[in-house]
Amino acid sequence: MSLIIQSLPHWSRIPPRPPQLSQFQNSSRPKPVIQAGQVQRDVLQIARRSANYHPSIWDPQYIESLASPYGDECFGTRLEELKFEAKRLLEATVEPLSCLELVDSIQRLGVAYHFEDEIKNGLDGVYGVGAHSGDDLYTAALQFRLLRQHGYGVTPDIFSKFLEKERTFKPCTSLDAKGLLSLYEASHTMIHGEEVLEDAKEFSVKHLNYLMGNLQSNLKEQVQHALEMPLHWRMPRLEAKHYIDVNGRSDERNMVLLELARLDFNFVQSKHQEELKEVSRDRLVENYLWAVGIAPEPKFSNCRKGLTKLISILTVIDDIYDVYGSLDELELFTEAIKRWDIEALETLPEYMKICYLALFNFVHEVSYDTLKDYGWNILPFIRKEWERLFMSYLVEAKWFGNDNKPVLDEYLRNGWISVGGPVAMVHAYFLQGQPIRKDSINFLDNGSELIYWSSVATRLNDDLGTSKAEMKRGDVPKAVECHMIQTGGSHEDAREYIKGLARDCWKKMNEECLKCSLPNSYVETVLNMVRTAQCIYQHGDGIGTSTGVTQDRVISLICEPYLPHWSRIPPRPPQLSQFQNSSRPKPLIQAGQQHNVLQIARRSANYHPSIWDPQLIESLTSPYGDECFETQLDELKLKAKRLLEATVEPLSWLELVDSIQRLGVAYHFEDEIKEGLDGVYGVGAHAGDDLYTAALQFRLLRRHGYGVTPDIFSKFLEKERTFKPCTSLDAKGLLSLYEASHTMIHGEEVLEDAKEFSVKHLYYLVGNLQSNLREQVQHALEMPLHWRMPRLEAKHYIDVNGRSDERNMVLLELARLDFNFVQSKHQEELKEVSRDRLVENYLWAVGIAPEPKFSNCRKGLTKLISILTVIDDIYDVYGSLDELELFTEAIKRWDIEALETLPEYMKICYLALFNFVHEVSYDTLKDYGWNILPFIRKEWERLCMSYLVEAKWFGNDNKPVLDEYLRNGWISVGGPVAMVHAYFLQGQPIGKDSINFLDNGSELIYWSSVATRLNDDLGTSKAEMKRGDVPKAVECHMIQTGGSHEDAREHIKGLARDCWKKMNEECLKCSLPNSYVETVLNMVRTAQCIYQHGDGIGTSTGVTQDRVISLICEPVPSQWP
Repeated sequence: MSLIIQSLPHWSRIPPRPPQLSQFQNSSRPKPVIQAGQVQRDVLQIARRSANYHPSIWDPQYIESLASPYGDECFGTRLEELKFEAKRLLEATVEPLSCLELVDSIQRLGVAYHFEDEIKNGLDGVYGVGAHSGDDLYTAALQFRLLRQHGYGVTPDIFSKFLEKERTFKPCTSLDAKGLLSLYEASHTMIHGEEVLEDAKEFSVKHLNYLMGNLQSNLKEQVQHALEMPLHWRMPRLEAKHYIDVNGRSDERNMVLLELARLDFNFVQSKHQEELKEVSRDRLVENYLWAVGIAPEPKFSNCRKGLTKLISILTVIDDIYDVYGSLDELELFTEAIKRWDIEALETLPEYMKICYLALFNFVHEVSYDTLKDYGWNILPFIRKEWERLFMSYLVEAKWFGNDNKPVLDEYLRNGWISVGGPVAMVHAYFLQGQPIRKDSINFLDNGSELIYWSSVATRLNDDLGTSKAEMKRGDVPKAVECHMIQTGGSHEDAREYIKGLARDCWKKMNEECLKCSLPNSYVETVLNMVRTAQCIYQHGDGIGTSTGVTQDRVISLICEPYLPHWSRIPPRPPQLSQFQNSSRPKPLIQAGQQHNVLQIARRSANYHPSIWDPQLIESLTSPYGDECFETQLDELKLKAKRLLEATVEPLSWLELVDSIQRLGVAYHFEDEIKEGLDGVYGVGAHAGDDLYTAALQFRLLRRHGYGVTPDIFSKFLEKERTFKPCTSLDAKGLLSLYEASHTMIHGEEVLEDAKEFSVKHLYYLVGNLQSNLREQVQHALEMPLHWRMPRLEAKHYIDVNGRSDERNMVLLELARLDFNFVQSKHQEELKEVSRDRLVENYLWAVGIAPEPKFSNCRKGLTKLISILTVIDDIYDVYGSLDELELFTEAIKRWDIEALETLPEYMKICYLALFNFVHEVSYDTLKDYGWNILPFIRKEWERLCMSYLVEAKWFGNDNKPVLDEYLRNGWISVGGPVAMVHAYFLQGQPIGKDSINFLDNGSELIYWSSVATRLNDDLGTSKAEMKRGDVPKAVECHMIQTGGSHEDAREHIKGLARDCWKKMNEECLKCSLPNSYVETVLNMVRTAQCIYQHGDGIGTSTGVTQDRVISLICEPVPSQWP
């Protein structure tokens, strides 16, 4: 084979177009594999490779902040005026060279799409005069390039007058820098066999390099720019901005064209910005804050991850019911939840399918894990909880849709479910790995007073924090408004009443804690849900607008380690969220079913966008997860345990336990604390003679579930059951009494009086207290300890305790180290994110189809490339060969039932692709009457088959030679599938010729895809080989020839150049619209732009970053030098 290759001309070493799909067919059936979510067989643990991609550098906040005034109507009016002036200028320009230069400037400035008819008329006239083009090289080359680029059958004979008899260029042309530059640009439109243009390129390059040092600065800059990459190969949108700048500094600039180009660039850029900003609500960090608040201990890592998923899914679906879905769609979704089978997916609008599948998979994952680990099938009553939740959502949606105004008791009968508390707490029990017995199953299945009251309290706190914002954007009345409806009272009175109900819920929860037989750790989890709600909604909506207090709390809990006072806390990580939020357009949804599509005007929640930069999250690092710190932690735990055992005096022991709890380290000493409290409880009501000790003992015993009664306070009461006057000046005792009073249950009037008494006298005393005690009192009066989120309170108490003269250094060091150790675990959990290249995907779309009219094309291509990128990663680095064969088989089958044959992680990808293809096909059928689904499916099948070929090469350690590699690689680069979609996404006319062109393959698409593959490989092969991948073009040539890496790179560059010749040739034959032909060429240009300086996608800093900022972010300045 190598001898045959060496005997072929250079250009033909690119392999011929391959046969159709049959070459990829594998006679063997896919091997059966273990599928995630199936409980009938053991789960095979597969070692995964990781691509370790550089994280996205694009802050969603920054994208959301992009705002351009150039989309305003006034700029549109001015643009029309300038277009009219430019059109008159074109019509008035008669002299041939001036006309050619004007057309060239218009094209390079990026505004030619406004004047397609005028340019065609002008070039028709130029072409009509034949080969006559003046006597100078500059004019001849300019005429040739423009005519060739526009598809006219001009030949290189136009350059005959500049050639010697030996067909070499005359020496006089070697000093004409402007003519040589024009000749150089023209030479890159050559096709195979045009030796004159080959010679022209070599001649012009040689002499331009020679003349470079003596050129004037403006011309020198143009030559350098051209020699770096010729105009014909450049990404037009990027080149337009460059040329606007160059032209703006020229003495020969045309101010009408320049202003038109500047205004048009900025106008088009404003459209690109709006497209890029079509993003969804994202509250990952805030969702994780809930999980940390509910279950902060290290052993509950799985619980936190699961709750974060649960809350993320719940948040999206809650938004659909609250603001997005129509009533008919919501009833469909609720019915699908009741049915609970994958076939129900097909009854839903497209936008609901991903939510349904995410929920379906999550619930089955939790159920499967529980069945595997404990032998209990919990699916039926987990399903029941989700059904109850969505029924409650539907009730609220109907209230809103019918303009019903429920009174408070009706609202709360539904609201305690719709807040999500029951579904969260049922999942939390199993996610924590709590022991499963019949009593716990019955407790969760039949409902629980503890979960009921905690959910009511969560609902009330939620409403107190969010009702104003939710009513403002349009929502069902919340608890405050329902009370106003019921009583006719004022807003302030209603808020006070709801606060009172929330306080009463604590009494009921405290009572239920005493009855509950479930583990204390789970009881604390339930209470922590309410505490976290109070923490988040204490100062307003801490989720919907997560700046201010919530932001500080997340940074405090997740980002800032606690350091000793002598080293102090370092500055916080930089916040990249200072950008202004711009309003989002109201979305419309189309149900992707084969009937007339109802256009539904949607309300928009207009949530404040996430302030959490993925870069910031990814950058979080903590040394405290290292083994040396674990060793130190174990030593400190041993010292603390000895301290507990050595402390005999009752008050000292109680204070020690209280400190351990408030410092957040009690989970290390559960057995020791229980044993000690058993002893304290055994002595009965005797608790010393001071209020402080009695209240501390009562609170600790009550909090740990002991049946202690308020009789312990009898000695401090008068006969009238009021507190003795002498206690009113005991600030420390009053503070202890105040904290104890919040563990009260209904009917405990002594504790009600204790609370009122302590609050009254603490307020009276606070101004005269010493600073440390004053700070503790103020903190307690803001919110009692029993209600506070433990993890946040621990960090606060470490700080308070660290400044106390009575601090215990063993406990303090243990708490500090433990906090940082646990925080390091939280950071790692939060960083479990996937590859995200939205901005870079959009750069591809802008490069391929930059004109305003192709907005739908850009959006569609961005989706396509995003899906393609994920699937490519699965084939490249994540999937096992068995799984990849399953996925490829599912693509061949192309039906929704194939979903069930796939591992869980593949289902989302399959469904996203399935929905996207059907959406494009449906739109085309609706608009043009052509069913394009069969051959769009065929392109995806070819792509996935090519991915599978490469996966088998890698898996079997095969090293293909170059021609074998390229027979597959022109498909696996994604060019054919992208270009087929682009044709329909652009709204190009559809007829039998275009359908045949796309269905049967095209030489133009083939050569452009080969060129894209070669440029991709030149930019990425080093990185991909380093992380482990099939050999790329460079390495394949080295395998084939045994040559050096540098020689192989030069050979591949030569092949890429040859592809341009073939593409140029095919452009002359192609009968499809010029705009589409340009789209195909732009794919290659964009690839060259992105991979010119290395992997501009995998590591998108540097040049790619600058280019995105230039194209998407920075307008052209209005002033010129």
